[in-house]
This record gives sequence, C-alpha cells and structure tokens, in this order.
Amino acid sequence: MLMYHQYIPLFRPFSPGLALAREIVNRFLGCGNSIASHFPGHFEMGLANLRTFPLIMETRLMTRLFPHRVLIPMLVLSTCCHSAFARTVSVEQVLRDFSRCDDSFFTPANMAALNPGATLAVRTVKGRAWLDWGEMRNKEAEITLPKRLEVAGLPLRSLISRGKDIGNLGAYYSWEFVLEADRQAAESKLLPLFEAAAPLSRLKQDVYARSESLGQDGQWRQDGPAPTGLMGKQQTWREFQVSVDQMLDLTTIKCSLMGNVTPALLMQHRPDIPATQYPVAVPPLRFERSAVPVSSLQTLDAAVARNSVWRPKFSRLRYVVTGGGAPQIVTMTREGQLIDSTTLYDESLGLSERRLSWANLIPLKSMFDYGMPDNAVSIAETLSVELPRDLSPGSVLTYRSRLQEQAVQKGGEEDVRRQCKSSGVLAAHRIHPSLNGEAVLMNCETGDAQEQQAYIMELGIFLPLMHRSQKTGQTEYRYSDLNVEK
Repeated sequence: MLMYHQYIPLFRPFSPGLALAREIVNRFLGCGNSIASHFPGHFEMGLANLRTFPLIMETRLMTRLFPHRVLIPMLVLSTCCHSAFARTVSVEQVLRDFSRCDDSFFTPANMAALNPGATLAVRTVKGRAWLDWGEMRNKEAEITLPKRLEVAGLPLRSLISRGKDIGNLGAYYSWEFVLEADRQAAESKLLPLFEAAAPLSRLKQDVYARSESLGQDGQWRQDGPAPTGLMGKQQTWREFQVSVDQMLDLTTIKCSLMGNVTPALLMQHRPDIPATQYPVAVPPLRFERSAVPVSSLQTLDAAVARNSVWRPKFSRLRYVVTGGGAPQIVTMTREGQLIDSTTLYDESLGLSERRLSWANLIPLKSMFDYGMPDNAVSIAETLSVELPRDLSPGSVLTYRSRLQEQAVQKGGEEDVRRQCKSSGVLAAHRIHPSLNGEAVLMNCETGDAQEQQAYIMELGIFLPLMHRSQKTGQTEYRYSDLNVEK
C-alpha cells in the first residue's frame, strides 16, 4: 500500500505539487499552441483535443491526489512535446511572427528557438512564453542573445524593451531586435522576410515601416505613416519598423505601440511586461490637496486690505490669448480674494496649467498638468508683498516668494522677485473691445526678463501685454473671445 507521503497534495494552496501541476499544464498548452501556429488548417480534431486536455488535466490535478509515479511521466511527456515542436521553428520564422507586433510572437516554440541550450531564463504563463527581462528600470531592459543565433545569415545581438509614459501626451512601448547588418544586407536579406505579409513603406533613406491604427471597433487597420512626436491619447498606433545605423553597421527590427496605450492593450500584446511597468493614472485632486501656507495667505490679505482697488470684481472670466505660439484658452474663477485659473495650452494633448494667484500676477500655487502621476505642485512657501496705496505714475509694486515643488519626490526650490512700476494709463477697450474703463500700465522686471502688464481696473486683475528676455526674445499678447460674468 502506498503511504500518504508518496502522494503530492495538489489541492493545497501554494503547495509544491500545485506548482508542478501548473508547470505540466503550461507545457502541454504551449505544445498545442506551437503545433497550431506552424501547421494551420491541419489536424483540427487532434489540436482541439490537445488544447482541451490541459484544461481537463488542470481540473483533475487540482482536485485529486496523484502519486509521483503518475506526475513524473506526465512532466517528462509534456517536456518532450514542447521540445519536439520547438525545434521545428527557425529564427526567420520567429522574426516573421515578431513582425506582426502582437502576442503571436510570445510562444514557447519561438522562445526555444531564441534560446538554444536553454541559457536564458524563460517564463511561461497560460501558453504564452517570453524571455525573462529580470529587473526593469524605468521601463527599459536588454537581453544579450546567444552568439550563434543568426537570421538570414546575420548575427542577432540583443532583444531590448523600452517604454515611456508621458501622461496626456501619450505612451510609447517598443520591443526590438538588434542585428549586425549594414544597409545592403538589411535590404537584400531582411526586408524580403517581412514584405511577403504586407509591404513596408520607406520613410527615409534607412527606415522602413508598416503602420496600423486601432479603430473604435477594436480592429487594427493599415494606415500611415504613424505621426511623429507627441501623439496624445486621441488614437492608438502600432508600427513595425526596420532601421539601419550606417555608422555602426547595425540594424534594428522594432515593434512599437504608441499613443493611447492602455494596460488592457499591453496585457494583450505584451505579456512579457509586468504590471508595474504599465501607464499609471494621475492621483486625483493633487492640486486641491496641496495647501498654501497660512502665513503666505495672511501676508497677502494684509497687503490687499489697505486698498479695495486690489480686489477682484468678477465671478468668472474666460478669454483666448495669442502670442508666440498656438492660442491659449484661459478660464478664471474668483475664490475670495484670489483667482483660480486654468490655461489650456493644447486641447488635443490635454496640456494645461492650473494656478491659484492674486490678481493673475502673484502665484501662490501652480501645477503644469500633462497627465503624469508625478505632476509637481509649486507652492509659495514664503511670501512678502508691498502694494502701493494708489496707481499714480511711478508707484511701485514688489513681491518676493520662495516656490517649493511638492511632487512624488521632493522637488526643487525657486526664489522669485518681481518689481512693477506704474508708467501710465491706457483705455481698456484697446486691449479688448468688451472692456470698459482704464487699464494701468506697469513695467515689471523678474530676473533678466522684462514685462508690460496691464491692470484692468474694471476686473481687478493683471493681463500681460509683452514679455522680453534674452532666451525667448520678445512676445506680444493679443486677446479675443473675452467673456465676463460679474
């Protein structure tokens, strides 16, 4: 009679037997996938049984006790099945699978072809397999491939994964092979491998690509070429690319996911990437939860209390300002003596800046928002303000503040000193036809920058008219679509 210790209790959570059972299941499942991918249209009934068998076996392994004499032969059989079919895959076929830029590349057979001698770590989960990246740093990792690996007679050097999440500006994830191949070798030996499935477009002298965009129905459609630069989150692109570095005689074969790359898309196309490397949502209400020091608020209240001219006189304001770039949409809301404003720089990319300020001149809190989890909120930790009692020519307004970035990691500090001197009066309607009364012109200096600001008496805020510095040159601002709610 067999003793209890001769059995592996597979139903116990996290038991060695459970891990062994799952390994057997994964190997059989990988074997079925390998056969299916390389003999499409044949052995339909056998493949169906082979794919179904691991699921039946998993249920039985999880609910029964099996003796070692049963499990060990099953493990050997699953290994033989996997190894036998893995050897049928050429490296050229691996690269053809790779050129689809989806999870069809991540099969046990393909990984075995890239890993002769089993010198590299391989992970297998639910029939999908990949070379283990080890520790990823900043979404990047590289695996040096065995020296004897070649594709079309060209040595394969490495496999690289890269990723960049820029929040509202979009995300970029690529996985790429690096080969020893100059332009002539790439054009004569590599391109023919990939162009049978779909032609590649020549983007420039040494770059060939095939681009697809993701439709609302979830289907990829050939399109292109994919846009360059920041894409935002309006669309998702997938691109296969072959590029040659003539200086190093190296060729990169690359797949990329770009734009609105979601965790769900990565789970489907990149099973090799751990969830820790997925795009991260922005923590909500970071701006609201970052408090301005009471001392800074008290300093400002005391300065404003001396003259009612410095108080805002509207509830909501919206306008478009143009100068030196694309039009910017500004929305202001009165919050007591302060102004809560949002400047939208690029609607398609979601680029904006949120500010809490006095009179649109002295920032107390600001955050440049591009959808990243580490958006920094800059806060006036210290503040001193000197406001003139009237706005006669020559009167001076001065403030000093120390701005401290409150980010996921402690940010930098910046000392700001701005001095503004009244220089005259302008009819406010010359700035925008809907404005009434006078605008007091003030010439301001901050470091090496000079500005001309207009204090709109009717509204109780400053609007910039001109900015000049050595770095940026001179910019003049024009206002349109101005709407005021009193």
